[in-house]
Amino acid sequence: MLRPPSHPSQWRLLAMLLVAIACACVSARARAGGGPENVLLVVNANSDSSMTIANHYVRLRDLPATNVVYVDYRGDKENITGAKLRDKVLAPVFRAITERRLGAQIDCVAYSSDLPWRVEFSREMPEGLKLPRQQKPIGSLTGVTYLSRHLLAKSPTIVSLDSNWYVPGPVRVNLANCTRLGAEPSRALRSRYLWGLDGSRVTDPKHGRRYILSTMLGVTTGRGNSVEEVVESLRRAIAAEVSPPDGAYYFMRGERVRTRPRSACFGEAAGLLRGLGARVVEAEGVLPRGASDVLGLMTGSPKLDLAGTPVGFRPGAIAEHLTSTGGNLMLRGQQTPISELIRAGATGACGTVIEPFAIQAKFPLPSLHVHYRRGCSLAEAFYQSVASPYQLLILGDPLCQPWADRPAIRVEGLPQPAEFPASDEPFVVQRVLDLKAVVTPAGAPPDDAPPEGLAESESRAPWELFIDGRLRGRLRSGATVRIDPSGLPPGLHELRCVGYSPDPIETSARRVAWVDLPEPAAAADEAADDTAEGAAAPARRAAPIEIEPAALIVPFEGEVRVTLRAPGAEAIVLRQNHREVARVSGESGVATAPASKLGHGPIRLQAVAEPSGSQSRPLWINVQ
Repeated sequence: MLRPPSHPSQWRLLAMLLVAIACACVSARARAGGGPENVLLVVNANSDSSMTIANHYVRLRDLPATNVVYVDYRGDKENITGAKLRDKVLAPVFRAITERRLGAQIDCVAYSSDLPWRVEFSREMPEGLKLPRQQKPIGSLTGVTYLSRHLLAKSPTIVSLDSNWYVPGPVRVNLANCTRLGAEPSRALRSRYLWGLDGSRVTDPKHGRRYILSTMLGVTTGRGNSVEEVVESLRRAIAAEVSPPDGAYYFMRGERVRTRPRSACFGEAAGLLRGLGARVVEAEGVLPRGASDVLGLMTGSPKLDLAGTPVGFRPGAIAEHLTSTGGNLMLRGQQTPISELIRAGATGACGTVIEPFAIQAKFPLPSLHVHYRRGCSLAEAFYQSVASPYQLLILGDPLCQPWADRPAIRVEGLPQPAEFPASDEPFVVQRVLDLKAVVTPAGAPPDDAPPEGLAESESRAPWELFIDGRLRGRLRSGATVRIDPSGLPPGLHELRCVGYSPDPIETSARRVAWVDLPEPAAAADEAADDTAEGAAAPARRAAPIEIEPAALIVPFEGEVRVTLRAPGAEAIVLRQNHREVARVSGESGVATAPASKLGHGPIRLQAVAEPSGSQSRPLWINVQ
């Protein structure tokens, strides 16, 4: 489903787009491992918890409206079969990616809560296949999504101990126990990239595999977290990026059976981290008693006494404990669930949903923290360190990346802050807009060049243009593009210019602006009868689509009421993100929607006129 475009022209920018600039242009935090444009957020439309967590995540990360998918899921919130996962969750997700034309940009699927986190997929395996008990066809939602190509193909490779070719370094010598890490590079993951058996990028589909990153933002059933705890963990992820935290990484040698699979590599990982300027502590015991500066915790024990041995996690911290069922969040579970680590302040955590038999390949290598410290995202750091992730449930913000080296992106052609009008009224800068993005990488140039055969535009500081959340083109740094409104509705559109460092981690930064497209040239020409012969008619502003709320704060038991106006429209649709929640006939009216159908927290609404497709500015209200 997640395929790169089949023809080079699909990567190219729509030629000659006419625009007019509206409203402020802002510079956003840099991202490693992609950014909000590359994440598809999956929400259970029948769960207030799921919608509430999603609402906060959309606001915190500025996810494009088109990147939010609501699924009508009404089944068990903990367990699901492979067939039902395919039909009830994955099919709507991949269908949305296809219909919204997002296949060239989605690299990560993030799940909100109240979706089943344990998947039993024995019937998705070849008939008659007998698997050893160490490879039971029971996995986690995140692991199975990462390996969804294998699941949909009904391939037994999904349960193999080396299914994940994204892991660099000497993978096979570390499957049972970690023996050595080697000079492991850290790399970005894109769903279009192919990975070879040795963990390197390749170009031949016959010898490579593709993956899609996946985490759950939180679990709120059973022994999971409260909605408030999940939202707080997402806020801590943002805080870690605003100011990279100080602290130490703790490698604990606790119970022998749960430490042995990877303790031989603690020293090597510690050396790599110290080389990055980090403080590292290797100690005996299960928890670092009295530590209040934990950036990373790697331990092994079925029980974590987080109440009796308080541990202070810094924002952005990743913590995990190698044990049999840390990812089992059912009420009847016997071991400490990973939700306790989130409750204690960790930003990311992981655990297996079924007995993994202490096989190293099913748990993160100590290099997890090395990849993260080098600037990879939380999701990339996890998946670069787990050779067989199908049973591993990962909780946390996939985009969190406190230590990314941030590039600078300068976009010529966008108005500077000093040029903004005092009011919120949009203004026309010029009829034709030429955009030129220049990306200046942070740090030294990459040590290794991309594999031979990759397009040059991908190998030298590319930048990408997104219009209304959808990728429209990928160009080299310094390239200029001209934009016109052909094929786009007149009125407001969101424009994002995203630049990437030309190194293996591909850290990104973005500029965002709202643009106001004028009426098509033909319409403007008809209205300009007095225009001098041979002269171009002046660009004519499209009539704005108005959206006016009755209140900006709405009680959960109440009703959201919004007045909509769109001159000439046959109907106006009110959307929450990308889904329709109400509509009115004609060119004006009052749209209403029960607040309980939208979830608590910050709600993004937008009006869309039919049949033109013109849209309003986003409106944010708060449901309490």
